Amino acid sequence: MIIRSEKYITNPTVACSIIVYNQKDYIGRCIEGMLEQKCDFTFNIVISDDCSTDGTQEVLKDYQARYPEIIKLVLNERNGGIASNWVNCCKAMEGGEFIAFCDGDDYWSLPQKLQLQYDYLRSHPDCVGVTTDCDSIDENGVVRHAAIEDAGGSQPTVLTQIQVWEDSVHVNPGGMFFRKEPFDRYMPFDAFVEYDFPFQDWPALLVMAGHGVVHKLPISSYTYRIGHVSDSHPDDIAKLERRMKRGEKMYWYLHTLFPALPYSEDDYKNYITDIMLKFCIKSGDYRNAKRYARLSKHKSFRVLCCYSYASFHMFRAVKKMVGIIR
Repeated sequence: MIIRSEKYITNPTVACSIIVYNQKDYIGRCIEGMLEQKCDFTFNIVISDDCSTDGTQEVLKDYQARYPEIIKLVLNERNGGIASNWVNCCKAMEGGEFIAFCDGDDYWSLPQKLQLQYDYLRSHPDCVGVTTDCDSIDENGVVRHAAIEDAGGSQPTVLTQIQVWEDSVHVNPGGMFFRKEPFDRYMPFDAFVEYDFPFQDWPALLVMAGHGVVHKLPISSYTYRIGHVSDSHPDDIAKLERRMKRGEKMYWYLHTLFPALPYSEDDYKNYITDIMLKFCIKSGDYRNAKRYARLSKHKSFRVLCCYSYASFHMFRAVKKMVGIIR
C-alpha cells in the first residue's frame, strides 16, 4: 500500500529514503533529522516499511498526515527482507536530481547535511556521490563523536572501489548522497532481491564507486545506532549464519559484476568463520565456538582457547576484565 497526498512534492531537487522494520522507538528521531534540514531547495521523503508489527506503521502514518507535502509511505504487505524493502523504496522515489539515504534506527544530526552535500556535488561535476563520517549512539544514549582529524584531516578524500571492497572504510547509508541518474542506471536492483543481499549500503557504495568518483567529506553528518538487536546485528547464531550465507552469494555476484576485484571463496569462508567465532565468544556459546575454532585456518591464541571448556571461559573472563566483551 502506498500513502501519498495530492500535495506531495513529486519532483524535488533531492529525494530522501528511509527503510524501516520494527523500529517504533527510533523512527521518529530519524524522520525529525530529515525534517530539520536547512536548505535552499526542495526535498521529499519516501519511507518504506517492511510489514512492521510493533506499531511502527502508526508512527509513520501520523508523520505522513502532519507532513503530506513531504512524506510518502510504502507499506509492504509482507515481510520481504532488507534488500526487497530497500529496492521498493528506491523505485518509489519520484523525480529528484539527487538522492540521500538513512536507515530507520539512525538519524541525521547535522541540519546542514543536505545543503553541504548538494553544494559539493554541484561544484564537483566529476563526482557521482559523496558521503561523510558519523557519530555513534549506544543503547544507553551515550554519543561517541567521530575522530575526524585522526581519520584523515580537513580535506575530502576519494573512496576507491577497492577500498570499499576490502572493507577499509566505514559504510553506512546515513551519509550517502548520490546523483540519481547514474544511481538508477547502474544499480542492479533485481540482483539485490534475487540474491537476497543481507545489507544495502555497502554494495550500493561499491557499485557507485565502480562507475564514478565518490568523495568522503571530513565532517560528521549523522548518528549511527549501536548495541541494539537489528537485522544487521542479530542476537541469534542461526540468524547470523543465514546472514553470512546470504553475504557469500552477494560477494560472489558482485565479483562477477566487477571481475577485477579480488575474490577467493576460501578467503570468504575464513572470514565467515572468524565472524562466527567472535560472535560465539561474545555470547558465551562454547559448543559452537569449538566448532568454528576447528574450522578456522588461523590457529591464533584466541582460536586455540576455544578448543576446551576451561580455556574458553578463562579467555572470556580476561576479555571482560579489560572491557572487550560487554
